[in-house]
Amino acid sequence: MKLRPGAVLPDSTRRLIKPPGFYWQQWRGQYVLRRVPTRPKNRVTPLQAEQRREMAALARALADVQPWDRAYAEALAYGTQLTWRDVMSLTMIGRFVVIPGDLPAMSFPDLDLIGTLPGSLVFRDSGEWIILPPGPAGYVLTMTGGMPLWRPAVPGPQGDPGPQGDPGADGAPGADGADGATGADGAPGADGADGAPGADGADGADGTDGAPGANGSATGLYAYTMSAPPTQTSTGLTTWRNQNSATVVDSAAGIYLRGVAATNNMSGLSKAAPAPPYKIDFAIQAHHLAGNTHGVHFGWYDGTKVEMFSLFTGGIGYIAHVLDYSSLTASSTAVNIRWSSSQPIEGTFFGRIEDDNSGTVKFYWAPNGDFDNAELVYSVAKASGYLGATGYSNILFAINRSPALIAGSLISYHEH
Repeated sequence: MKLRPGAVLPDSTRRLIKPPGFYWQQWRGQYVLRRVPTRPKNRVTPLQAEQRREMAALARALADVQPWDRAYAEALAYGTQLTWRDVMSLTMIGRFVVIPGDLPAMSFPDLDLIGTLPGSLVFRDSGEWIILPPGPAGYVLTMTGGMPLWRPAVPGPQGDPGPQGDPGADGAPGADGADGATGADGAPGADGADGAPGADGADGADGTDGAPGANGSATGLYAYTMSAPPTQTSTGLTTWRNQNSATVVDSAAGIYLRGVAATNNMSGLSKAAPAPPYKIDFAIQAHHLAGNTHGVHFGWYDGTKVEMFSLFTGGIGYIAHVLDYSSLTASSTAVNIRWSSSQPIEGTFFGRIEDDNSGTVKFYWAPNGDFDNAELVYSVAKASGYLGATGYSNILFAINRSPALIAGSLISYHEH
């Protein structure tokens, strides 16, 4: 039997039939078939859909929280009206919250990922959070181009001289003067005749390397190992290699290289390598890095190829390498990776390169600037090295350049 809304049936038939989605209604003494009304669906706006997707992603992230992150969040939420999920949610969307209550001092793990040096400051540039290490003693925090920077304090003007005091009382008489000097000796007698010369002695053993020269006026955390702030003139790094739009400044902290534009190009300053044997101790810093294909470098250059220390970002910190590149314009991919720190290191990298005059070049890493205990990370005979027997002929300090602002500093340089 085919029924439609509004159909009227005898009572005996109505008891036997009740189609899904319909109901019987008594109307004017008869039972009439009516359709069950359906509730209209609410339309979801694009904003509501985006909010629902974000909440779903947040819920998935909260379900996958690491145990130590949850422990931190529970400790921060203890004694407040928040739950550990509230604390983690605020962290995931990039908000800081002031939680009332007497809580112990804690180190937030996300900040530890970008720096753990005591006394450091965190500030925001146009694209990311950046660590500013503590400045040297006597320096003050200033703003340059809208960004904080340590600079030497400038003394204020000299005050007016005070009024002259009354003359003091006469002093007591001085003690008697010392006895006069003894008279000059008489003229010496004539020299005797020279004796016959003795036989030549055997050559002495080579002496040990002399201690490094005295540091400049640097003070602060690394004063024991830092040189005076290097300049282009003091280091000899004055020849541009693949400059393009890169610029250089001799700053109060050292040589500051920066560049924008040409992707996967390396720009830097070079000099002729010293006559071996020699060692060069240096410290470099990387700034405003954008991804792990951009960084700051120091090492050897043969006019085309390079073999050098490279300091890159690794997502959560800095990674150091010894790398070979085929040219300054093909620096997106290294030909060889000779050594990697494998784990993040401090943002200031202390290293040493050495030519021992026996046909071997060496790369050392000196954590915290302790060159007395520097670790040898890679060495190779020049004849079989990437630059060849005569290729380790220039010293190069360089940066990668990309569409983001890339900058690097050479803040210490000691050649011995």
